[in-house]
Amino acid sequence: MPLQDQYLDMSTSIDGNNRLTGLSPGMNLPHLDSVLADSLWPTGREDSWSMQPVPTSLQGAFHSLSEEDGFQELGIFDTTLNHKEQTPVAGLPQPSSRTHHTSSPPHVSIDDQADYSAQMIGFSNESDPFFLQHFPYNDVGELKFFRVVYRKPDILSSGTPNESSHSTPVHLLQSHDQTASLAIELTGRCLSQNHDREHVRQLVDSTMGVALVRLYFRFVFESLPVLSRSCILQNESAFVETAPVGLLAAIYALALPFISFDEQFCLNNAYTKPSSETLWQIAYANLQKELHFPKLATLQLCILLINHYPFDPVSVDTPFVWSMACSMLGIAQTLGLNVDPSTWNLPRWEIRLRRRLWWCVFVDHTWRSVTHGRALMITDDDWNVTHLDSSDFEMDLESDVGRSPEYFFQLCRLTEIARRVIRQFYSLRAVSQPQSLERLIEQAREPRQQLLEWMNGLPQSLQMHMDGHAEDGYEGEDEDDSVQAQGSLHVAFFTVQILVLRTLLRPIVERRDQPDYAQSSMPSIEAILQACRGFMQTVIKFMRRLDGRHQSAFWPSYARHCLCYPGLFTYMLCLQSVQPRMAAHDQKLLGTWRRALQTRAQTWTLLRLAATKLDALFWKRIDPASKQQDLNQPTSAN
Repeated sequence: MPLQDQYLDMSTSIDGNNRLTGLSPGMNLPHLDSVLADSLWPTGREDSWSMQPVPTSLQGAFHSLSEEDGFQELGIFDTTLNHKEQTPVAGLPQPSSRTHHTSSPPHVSIDDQADYSAQMIGFSNESDPFFLQHFPYNDVGELKFFRVVYRKPDILSSGTPNESSHSTPVHLLQSHDQTASLAIELTGRCLSQNHDREHVRQLVDSTMGVALVRLYFRFVFESLPVLSRSCILQNESAFVETAPVGLLAAIYALALPFISFDEQFCLNNAYTKPSSETLWQIAYANLQKELHFPKLATLQLCILLINHYPFDPVSVDTPFVWSMACSMLGIAQTLGLNVDPSTWNLPRWEIRLRRRLWWCVFVDHTWRSVTHGRALMITDDDWNVTHLDSSDFEMDLESDVGRSPEYFFQLCRLTEIARRVIRQFYSLRAVSQPQSLERLIEQAREPRQQLLEWMNGLPQSLQMHMDGHAEDGYEGEDEDDSVQAQGSLHVAFFTVQILVLRTLLRPIVERRDQPDYAQSSMPSIEAILQACRGFMQTVIKFMRRLDGRHQSAFWPSYARHCLCYPGLFTYMLCLQSVQPRMAAHDQKLLGTWRRALQTRAQTWTLLRLAATKLDALFWKRIDPASKQQDLNQPTSAN
């Protein structure tokens, strides 16, 4: 019977409007599987398919598929990747922690697979991760096809899905570099054809390279813990010889400012240093080559590149920096770093590194969002990496380069507060909805309390004492001439404070011509203005306390813009007209901050952007004092 006749051969009638009547849903209808089978694959053909349930497992189906003559090349192999050919992250020998007991699944690295790149399979991907749960993985959680490997990192020794993560299946697709060979080749044609590794060796020989790597761990790692000490420090010379050349160039470039602290090269480089411009150029060119085939080293390189200072210290960041920050986040999500790997079947060093890398991305991306005024791309629904602790900074070997991770712990906590402030007060929705001053004050209570608790919870090693006179030095610290890195942490703290206070100051400045508004909220307004003045006095004291020990430390590149906030915030304070008697005091406060910048920017280039931004207001005569003077001058008759 034709297919269309099957639907008419029912106990139905058709009314005058061509509507079916007397139709009982589901009654006398043919089975869907027979309808599709008859229409798509008529009976009698050899390729006829039956849609009836087949009493076989998915694993059995896969094994049957692999035995078909036509699928030999695409079949599934019970062997893992050639782990003997693995090269570790950044090309180092594998650390001793890789040894495992035969009773448990071997810990096989994701990032160490030679010529393979791994990417997370998202939950809306065409390959449903819940479906992939049922693939016949081997004992290390791998299922190999032609040029691609499905990897389930949290698989148990039995090869069954891990029940503890059943609700959130995690799968990665590891692709051979030949799958992207054409894209890589085309990208390479657009870039320099120089032999980058040989070029880097000409700039920095292996001995100096080892020294620069050690300087990175000594001065930069505290702020950017993006490298694996367990891998690198066991054989620094091997790392220098085999690490990805772009990553190596970026490490060298960030460590070069600290070469004077190396006993061997301090004198040699007093007159000549390797060209940092060339190193950054090599690093950037290699990042472009790696984007088609990213690994952890690609993300490490991206994080280091985004912390490169512009060669012109008074220029603002170009839109390229924000684009780089978004690319950094995209690479991290591609590699699956937004998923907590704590229970994954990976070497311990790789779990630690993945967790640290995610928090480095979280910190850097958030602060670029703050300083560039862009929307946060990281949402709470899309990551579950828990807070770092001391175990994330452990090493698999004895070393004397270990530093306290407390700086980075506190930076992560502060960044979380900054992120909540941005979402609450600085999103497009937040600034588009008018709110009363009383409502803003109520909303600001929580972040201000969190900031207070953060400051009170700082360990002694990260505190900066503001009492006493500048010339007295630090109490109890006069004889400590070591480099102090906590300055950038406090600048970030002041920036978040300004973001909260600026939210409260805005309605006061915007409605300064409405005296009724001011009178109705005068107690609150006076308290806010006084809090702003007291805060700026603290910031000025802080700036006067910064000496060579703090200036010699590594400062994240976003700190350059953070240092611009106090001056422009004080300028905003000068615009208030609710307290005319305090106008002169506010202008004096602005002038004091300006002089503090000017006297230090000559020797500390990090301050030059902040000083230039403030100088521009006075040069353009739009500073509060000039505006008031112009108002007092009589206008000439025309």
